[in-house]
Amino acid sequence: MSIFKFAAVISLGALLLSGCQTTKEELEKAGKAPLTGAQLSARYSQGPSYTFTSSQGASGKIDYAKNGATNVKVGDFEDTGKWRIKGDTVCITWKKIRDGKEGCFTIYDLGNGKQRSLNSDGNETTTNIKRVK
Repeated sequence: MSIFKFAAVISLGALLLSGCQTTKEELEKAGKAPLTGAQLSARYSQGPSYTFTSSQGASGKIDYAKNGATNVKVGDFEDTGKWRIKGDTVCITWKKIRDGKEGCFTIYDLGNGKQRSLNSDGNETTTNIKRVK
């Protein structure tokens, strides 16, 4: 899938799902708290891998290396980048995604190896995140 097709799929999915995303308020009402910077550092410094479904419906896998490198694969689309912990967020700068601009995300642990990711405006970016390594 080309980057242009991937972007079109993401845009269409965002339009269709814009009314059904989990928000910060919903997670906190359910008793979930965001992970702290220390918790994120401990988790991501292990070099984990996760499978996920984006809020737009695309499924993929993301790997975080101990040295700060990361890669993602969604269908035929792949990208590489760097991750870091900034405050109580995980920040990723991809080569292609967001035109290389950094994005930072708040992570909520749901238990059983599952988590939710919210972007800076408090809306869900990924669902069904499950640690596989």
